[in-house]
Formats: sequence, C-alpha cells, structure tokens
Amino acid sequence: MDLLLQLKDLQFTSPIFLMLGALLAILLIAVKLHRMARQKKGNIGLAELNDLYKEQIWRAKIAGRLRVFLLALAIAGAGLITAGPYSENSGEVARTRTIEHVRTVMIALDTSGSMKSRNPSGEGTIFEMSRNQAIDFLESQDNIRAGFIFYSEWPIVWRRPTIETKVLAKELANMNVSYPKGQTYGLLGAPQLPVFSSGTHTPRALYAAGNIFRDLYIEEGLKDGAVILLTDLQDRLDEVEESINALTKNGISVYILANSRNQKTIDEFKQRMAKNPIVWVFNARLESDMADAYERISELESSLMEIEEIVPSEKYSLRAQAALIVFIFLFTFAITGEVFFRRARGGG
Repeated sequence: MDLLLQLKDLQFTSPIFLMLGALLAILLIAVKLHRMARQKKGNIGLAELNDLYKEQIWRAKIAGRLRVFLLALAIAGAGLITAGPYSENSGEVARTRTIEHVRTVMIALDTSGSMKSRNPSGEGTIFEMSRNQAIDFLESQDNIRAGFIFYSEWPIVWRRPTIETKVLAKELANMNVSYPKGQTYGLLGAPQLPVFSSGTHTPRALYAAGNIFRDLYIEEGLKDGAVILLTDLQDRLDEVEESINALTKNGISVYILANSRNQKTIDEFKQRMAKNPIVWVFNARLESDMADAYERISELESSLMEIEEIVPSEKYSLRAQAALIVFIFLFTFAITGEVFFRRARGGG
C-alpha cells in the first residue's frame, strides 16, 4: 500500500489514537520515573519532574543497544503499516483536478442548398443565422482554440485550430456568402474554396474533423476536444451515427445542432445517440434555440476543464492504527534520544 495515502486517510483524532497515545505516554513517563527511583534508592515526587532529563545517566554501551532496539521496532512498525491490507471496509472518495491545457473545438457548418432557406425567426438565411451564432460563440470564448469546417458534398477545412478565436470570428463575419440566382450552392467569397454542390455528406465532414484531432494527437499528444456540427439531419443518418461514435471512442465530444423542419427526425436521432454520454443533440431550428445551445455548449466545455477522479479510501483496523502509533513514538524517541545519550556520555 501507499504509505502516504494511508497516513492521509487515517483519522489521528479518533478515540483509538487518543487512547493508545495516552497509554504510551503514561507508560513512557512511568518507566523513566521508576528508573530514577531505583537510582536514587527512593521515590520521586512531582517537584523533581523538571530535573528528570538532567539527572539521567546512561552507560554508552547500553544506550547504543537501546537505540538499535528502538530503531528495529520502528522499522517493524513501518512494515506492519505498509504490508497491509488492514482494511475492514472500503469506499470511494471523489477528488477534482483541473486540466491545464486549452480544449480544441472544431465547428462544422453545413453550406448545402437547404441552408439558403429563409431564417424562420428573423431576417436572412439559415446559413447566415448559423454563421452569426458561431461568431457570437467564438467571441465569447477565452479558454478554447477553434477551427472551422464548411461542408456540403465535400468538406473544406477553412481554418485549422487557433487560440485567436476573436480573429477567427472577425474573418468569419467578413466572409461574403451568396447564393447566385437559380443555383442551389453557396459561393464562399474566398478564392481557395470551390463551389459547393447542393448535396450533403455529413460523415465526410466528421471524418475531416477527426483527421484534425489525429494530427493534434501526433503533434501534441492531445486526445480530447469537441466537434460542433450544424446539420439538417437529411442525409445518411446511419453513417453519421457511426462517424460520431468513431470520434467519441477517442474522447472527442460531439454537439449536434439540428436545424431540421421535421421534429420527429430530431427526436429519433436524439434517441439513437442517447446511450453515448459525450454526445448532445440540440434542436436549433430557431435562432433563440441555437443561442441557447451554444450557451449550453460553453457550460459543458467549461465543466470539462475539471475532472472528477474516484479514488479508493479505506478504513484501517485497530492493528494498523496501533502500529502507526508505535512507529511514530519509537522512531521519534530513537532520534531525539541521541541528545540525551550524548549528554549521558559527557556527564559520565
């Protein structure tokens, strides 16, 4: 057993400790008084207690043997403590530690034709509403580094993870997004981005996010993070579920912002993902719903900076506690007694 863990978990103020400690102290004083009485051929009164240590005369040979004996008992006491187990019953104690590193969040935003539909709770399109909510989220974050993926039939990693979330939000706000008349794809005003098709392939976007986290694991050894996926839940739900489970097996949390007109589809997908503890599905059809979802995501990500560890805690038997007291008393006396032994040799 770990000696330090035992010392931490033992209750030094328990009645057992107090009783045994008092008995050992009384026994030690009684032995010293008896020896002094024999040397003086009489009894010692309370008035002579202050001269107890001054009048002790020990022979060097006896003192040396006594030190060896006491140290041997101390070592034996330590052996009794560490040899264990001495537990009568065990339980669990929760301890919380804080992760020092910054979590990585990849945001994947659908840009397919369905996203050009009118925002049901305001002006503009669903895509513009989704982008604006992502901007607000990025501007409010100080403890993450974020990257961005746009996807329809194919995904494009628009920005790799960066701690400059405010800069990323500004770049996202300044991007021109237009749907030319008669077309069902969006032109993201950046020359490096190809024209998006009207189709949607969400699993490819999740796979692209997974590749980012694999790169981070290779480069930095980081295995955790999160993906925020905005989707209409209209394509390949079986493959989407498999892709999500592949991410969560590696410790990646997944937040689904479901922008679907069909509430039944959202409810069914929630049910499918209910068994996965690090997947959350939010109904994000309305702007207020999406804002609430991002607020909840912020809370969840902040809570993940603190990890609660469950460690075993044991109640130790009388024998273990008595052994610890004997060890402390004998070891302390063996060490501090050297002063008295030297005085005795000097006075002899």
